[in-house]
Amino acid sequence: MIAALIGVIHQSLVPYDGLVMTYDSQGSWDAYTLGANNKGFPVISWTRVLSIYVTFITATLTIFIFHSCLRKEIMKHILATVNKVLKWNIYFVSLEFILKNIIKTDLLLKLEILVLGEGTNTYSTLIIRNGLYQLQGLTREPSHLALTLFFTIVLYVIGKMLDDKHFVKTNYAYIAYIVLLMIASGSFASYLYIMVIVCWGIYLLMKRSHSGFKYIISFFSFTVIVLLAYLIVNGYVDSSTYLGKRLNLANELAGAVISNSWYGMGGDSALPRFLSLYDTFSDFLERPLFGMGLSVQISHGGFVNVLSDIGIAGLFCWICLVFNKFTYYYSPILILLLGSNLLLGNVFETLGLTYFIFIIACFRKNNFPKYN
Repeated sequence: MIAALIGVIHQSLVPYDGLVMTYDSQGSWDAYTLGANNKGFPVISWTRVLSIYVTFITATLTIFIFHSCLRKEIMKHILATVNKVLKWNIYFVSLEFILKNIIKTDLLLKLEILVLGEGTNTYSTLIIRNGLYQLQGLTREPSHLALTLFFTIVLYVIGKMLDDKHFVKTNYAYIAYIVLLMIASGSFASYLYIMVIVCWGIYLLMKRSHSGFKYIISFFSFTVIVLLAYLIVNGYVDSSTYLGKRLNLANELAGAVISNSWYGMGGDSALPRFLSLYDTFSDFLERPLFGMGLSVQISHGGFVNVLSDIGIAGLFCWICLVFNKFTYYYSPILILLLGSNLLLGNVFETLGLTYFIFIIACFRKNNFPKYN
């Protein structure tokens, strides 16, 4: 928190003279890519700083509780309860799929608007993506549902690992079904989350394999990744499919953003995301030590936003605070938490910080004596 406050004080005394996308900008990055001149000078919102201070206090208390009180049996109990709730969410999303894509009715949308209300960004009509009507569950949009389903898989697997139970066919079937729902949601973000899940699966397979087999897995995985990267970068992915079309478009937009030739390319949802990542990271490089100040700037990438908010010094202090008592399996933490927030996500929310800390706590080495 001290490092974050230093960033705020630094921004107040020596304001950054560039234009940034602030939380108060009308239309944010989507409007900017359509030609809106909605960037502004960085301004410290002390009301927002106070609200984030409360978030940090919450996170600090959570870290203290996890370090002092949270034992393996308590973690298992929490995970069992959370996974039961998330299973009911799977039932709900399954019902949504049936109503929207088999019965083809917007009844569920009308009921959600009636119960939850309708905002400016609420979907009120059926929208086709990838040949199916998109799913959003109880969230605002398909990408939020994809994130929910991603952590449904993560928490389910962690629960099984802490129980030290072998996976059976029904466990694999449940995970595969959630992956299918992620794809059916129509969110391009779901494919990024699936890649993270696959990387974690490869890590787990290597962790539990004999040394010779590890090299085979590593070589095969590396070859597949390089081949996919080559096909995507060179535009060889089949554009007749939804995924191929989005991959080729994302590659084209990323290149245009880096070369600053994105003007007039349209309002596809990938463009504001790439542009926000690139611009926010470029601004962070102007003030890498303490960042731009808490909640001054906004982007679509959780990790980039952290760097922009508190800088390298703040991130280092936070890491020291979180990891200061136990030893951990760092690889799955990096794969799951960094992977899911590298190109999207929002880390510094009250819930975001606490679920981060909980997942980190689950990967303490003393929770898995069998593998130490």
